[in-house]
Amino acid sequence: MMTVIILIETSAGYSVMPLDEFDGDPETIVSEYDPFNR
Repeated sequence: MMTVIILIETSAGYSVMPLDEFDGDPETIVSEYDPFNR
């Protein structure tokens, strides 16, 4: 699957999700993996 994945930090720990599904605070993004930009 070729999609941008982000790692976010929440009050409950860390979570990974596709960037398209994220609608939270951009400050919580720890890292971003973009398979198209290698």
